[in-house]
Amino acid sequence: MRAARVGDVPALTEIKSRVWPEEDSSPKQITRVLNSADHLTLVAEHAAYPVGFVDSFLTQSPTGPIWEVDLLAVSPLFRGRHLGEALVRASVQYAGNIPSRALIQTGNIASRMTFTRCGFSCGEKVHRLYVSSEKYAPAIKATPDACLIKVVTMNYPGIWLENSFTTRDLLAARWRINQEDISLAGAVIPADLEDACRSAEQGGYHFIAEYQWWKKEGDHETG
Repeated sequence: MRAARVGDVPALTEIKSRVWPEEDSSPKQITRVLNSADHLTLVAEHAAYPVGFVDSFLTQSPTGPIWEVDLLAVSPLFRGRHLGEALVRASVQYAGNIPSRALIQTGNIASRMTFTRCGFSCGEKVHRLYVSSEKYAPAIKATPDACLIKVVTMNYPGIWLENSFTTRDLLAARWRINQEDISLAGAVIPADLEDACRSAEQGGYHFIAEYQWWKKEGDHETG
């Protein structure tokens, strides 16, 4: 287990492509993440070659700083060896006393089992993920309750909306597209907020899938 290096980009791109063949795997975006001071990307190796990785980063939530375990991938040939569990444990240990969270699709049994073994608890609420890559014009400001959080991941540079999901907030997030290198706006909306979900669908967002937040309190002994 070690921190990823820029020289690992071809291997990480290959792993990502194998795990998510339907997604675009950009070496340029992966390189950008590896060069980001807010990110920690760890790799698991076999014969000195990366066969799995986890990317995590420090971000803000409505309740304060949080460690986001964003992307966990293990090459199909090396699954069943608990490499994912080892990667998540190492990432959370690095976070110290900062709480951690991960957004896991409801049907992803393997990830659910991995994060359970790592001490994460699943939130009761199911959330619906909505995204948009289309800029909204004219300029519009979000309501005071909305949290617009800029993030950079191995998939995209984006803006995430949390805490408030009014039509105004959803459009304000879209207005940020193409600014500050932002290419995507997203919102993880509780499924029971039916009006907000309808607002997203009517406001230029596309439904992706249902997810749940998994969270773990910080380890004050290692912080």
